[in-house]
Amino acid sequence: MWMLFKKACQNQRVKMIKLHWNSPKEIVRRLKSRLELIRIAFLSLTYNEHLSWNYAFDTLMEPAIWFIDTFCKLLGPLFVTGFILLTSSAVFIAYHVGLPYYIQHKNPWYVAFVVILGNYIKINVIFYYWNAFWTDPGQVPIKAEDIKTISTICKKCIHPKPPRTHHCSVCDRCILKMDHHCPWINGCIGHFNHRYFFMFMVSMVVGCFFIMLFGVEIFYQEVFYGESNEDISSFDLTVPRNMIFYEAFVITGTFFMLGGLMLWHAKLIHQGETSIGNVQLQF
Repeated sequence: MWMLFKKACQNQRVKMIKLHWNSPKEIVRRLKSRLELIRIAFLSLTYNEHLSWNYAFDTLMEPAIWFIDTFCKLLGPLFVTGFILLTSSAVFIAYHVGLPYYIQHKNPWYVAFVVILGNYIKINVIFYYWNAFWTDPGQVPIKAEDIKTISTICKKCIHPKPPRTHHCSVCDRCILKMDHHCPWINGCIGHFNHRYFFMFMVSMVVGCFFIMLFGVEIFYQEVFYGESNEDISSFDLTVPRNMIFYEAFVITGTFFMLGGLMLWHAKLIHQGETSIGNVQLQF
């Protein structure tokens, strides 16, 4: 009797185990169901009809906006000074190293052509940067009657603003057709100076390509046939060899980075958009 009872209990236990066994698919299905219930419960507890992707994006960007508001006003003049020094050093090396090389090894008419073309590009860079720097990007009319179309009210200025107008937290005012706040000119890019800023980028990229095109021969000669007698432990930027490497590093980096930015802005202009408008469309 005891053996029969023990065998019956074992069979019953096996049956119970088989009854409560779940397949991996069933476990995954139940886990997904639990997670979906948790998600629905979370959304029901945090639901807000005023919540949107724009609001979420603005909230996530608050730390970056705080950093820009706090430090961009201080760093703006440093960026402008840095740009002027870098550009001036590149032009100085072109005259100090490149021009003597071309005078010594090239035809005088060819040298004259290169000098005239290089100075023409340099004048364009100066002209467009000057206008992008000093041209007002666009100010909203003080009187609301002068605004033909009003899209909304600025929450910071408490003033009506036309479509595609945005408030710059660094300049602390609304900018017509604002594209972005550029630290390299220490100001905003808007309706009236956007073309100057874009043409400045084009001129800079063309200028970098000009130096790369006419300087590759000098770089090649210096790398493969030049003699390096200076001590490696002491770096002297006044040595022509070091000047060439410095020029190559600065000009090549600027060409690719600024060239990518120029192409992106060209795409936005072709689509009739601004940087801020494009970001808002993504969200």
